[in-house]
Amino acid sequence: MNKDTKKVVAAAEANDNPKSSKFAAGDRVAISKLTGLPDCEGVVMKKYTNSALIELHEGDAITAQIMEEMNGRYVVNYDHLKKLKAV
Repeated sequence: MNKDTKKVVAAAEANDNPKSSKFAAGDRVAISKLTGLPDCEGVVMKKYTNSALIELHEGDAITAQIMEEMNGRYVVNYDHLKKLKAV
């Protein structure tokens, strides 16, 4: 690891808190009880201090219209996420 990569990793770890530490990029999650978005599933793309960027997948709950409006991604507070078991 070079010096710049170590700084980025250290900064990311410094932002971890009890809620964010339950999730990692690439985890499948269920989204629930969120205003403006039906209960659905997605994948964690990026973690922030109090929320995560979730990539949505078009399906029963997520229509093509919602996908277009949200650009296929949505920032969700960790309180509204539940980690799903790996398939």
